[in-house]
Amino acid sequence: TQYDQVVKGMEKNYGDNSISTLLAKINKATAFMYAGDFEQAYIMTSSLLPAMIEQAGSSHRYTVILRNIRAGALQNVGKLDDALSLYQEAIDIDKNSVEPDVHNQINFAHNMATIYFKQKRYDQVNEIYERIHPKCQKDLGVDQPLCAIVADAYAAVAIELGHIEQAEELLAYSNPALIKIFGVDHPRVKSSNERKALMTEATAP
Repeated sequence: TQYDQVVKGMEKNYGDNSISTLLAKINKATAFMYAGDFEQAYIMTSSLLPAMIEQAGSSHRYTVILRNIRAGALQNVGKLDDALSLYQEAIDIDKNSVEPDVHNQINFAHNMATIYFKQKRYDQVNEIYERIHPKCQKDLGVDQPLCAIVADAYAAVAIELGHIEQAEELLAYSNPALIKIFGVDHPRVKSSNERKALMTEATAP
């Protein structure tokens, strides 16, 4: 593939563990994730992440990106506890970095919450969204796509916990925002529409 050719070229010209070569490998791992080949992404990132940490440091922005890819791969191959540990590690590292990135912190916390949701650990999910939902809107703004995604996921756990009014309030913001961002046919929008329909049923006289 094109990514293989780029990686081979970088290895030949700059060596196996140069930053340029590692970035080419990150692009290849990202391509595996987008293609749904999580097993290959998992295999590739197992050696790639420690190499990137060694070459660029734990808090380098490309290391952060790679850590998210690695955690996503772990999540998708069923290694949920390992994924949770890596997401938490990413949050802790970013908080202690010279220039903390609120977007990354919220994104990693949201990713953790999606795992807890699948495990039906709804109280832990709720605790995360209770913290990051207002922070997202305050620090990133209501027009930030991540904030709409977080609010919609918060609505999902609110429904599970029977917090109907809260779910309605969250969906009143997240549903039209997601439609605007992604379009009516996007899977996120379809899931949001399903939640909205549940609310309509739940509040019907």
